[in-house]
Amino acid sequence: MLAISSDLQHGLVNSKEKSMDPLVSIIVPVHNVEKYLEKALNSVFDQTYTHVEIIAVNDGSTDQSLAVLKEMAKVHQNLLIINQANQGLGPARNTGLTHVHGKYLFFLDADDFITEDMLMSLVEKAESNSVDLIRFNYAPFIETGFEHQIQIDRPIRALREDVVYNQQRFLKANIKDFLAPVWLYFIRTEIIMAHDLRFQAIIHEDELYMPLVFEFVSRAMYDSRKYFQRRYRSGSIMTTDITKNYDSFRSRVTIIDVLEKKRRQVRANSMYQRFLRKRTAVLNRGLYRAEIDERLKRTTIRSLKRKYKFKTGFLELIRKAVVQIG
Repeated sequence: MLAISSDLQHGLVNSKEKSMDPLVSIIVPVHNVEKYLEKALNSVFDQTYTHVEIIAVNDGSTDQSLAVLKEMAKVHQNLLIINQANQGLGPARNTGLTHVHGKYLFFLDADDFITEDMLMSLVEKAESNSVDLIRFNYAPFIETGFEHQIQIDRPIRALREDVVYNQQRFLKANIKDFLAPVWLYFIRTEIIMAHDLRFQAIIHEDELYMPLVFEFVSRAMYDSRKYFQRRYRSGSIMTTDITKNYDSFRSRVTIIDVLEKKRRQVRANSMYQRFLRKRTAVLNRGLYRAEIDERLKRTTIRSLKRKYKFKTGFLELIRKAVVQIG
């Protein structure tokens, strides 16, 4: 059940506030991140752009995360705290969406942080070019004392800076260079609210959410700067081997089903349909890497292949070839 702390009601930002600067809403799901939370929120409070509301959704934390939030709310009146029983990342973001007042929207994970010039740069770019969405970059870093190998970022070749993309050109570029994390996008709130776009309670929720958002993006831009600082830490989803996770496998199947149904609803041979086809093909190939019950995996993949006419996964072909040679 949701609860907004009564002593923090003043944290709500009046959407009718007279200001020349558009309000930016930042949703921060919080679950057992007491060690990182203050740095994440301070990266918002220290922004050179200050017309911001922070919506922190305490998703059933059992550590001192709520206490950290309450202490920070004493100093920062634009911090709203919402308490709910633990439901997961997607539902926590959905809760935050019900309290948004801003013209623009950003999702921040509570163990990461952003550079101080991010909002100023993105608001100026969004306002001067009347865009629905801006994609930007991130810089990964490893938590002290934690050993993990970070994959080197591949260069983004299909998108160029200072170009306003219409929907067709943006989708075409993302067929080649798509990245799913929602924290890589600065979004005009209207397109989220007008189409009631919400997250599903699954793993890899961004793999589903952002392709659905793209359907309604008429104008978009790309900013190559690494505003988002992505933490790699022990126990996080980013550093856990999910190939053996059955829930991860089922979530990918769910995403394929939703995107394929959407693909059949949109205009045939449109760029959006091509984009969706590429996304489901990539996700389908990823199913072959799952280290779960082989019989279940084969049955599921065969079913998807018959239903959506997927081709045999490239990685699976290599595996079979290696087995035959051996």
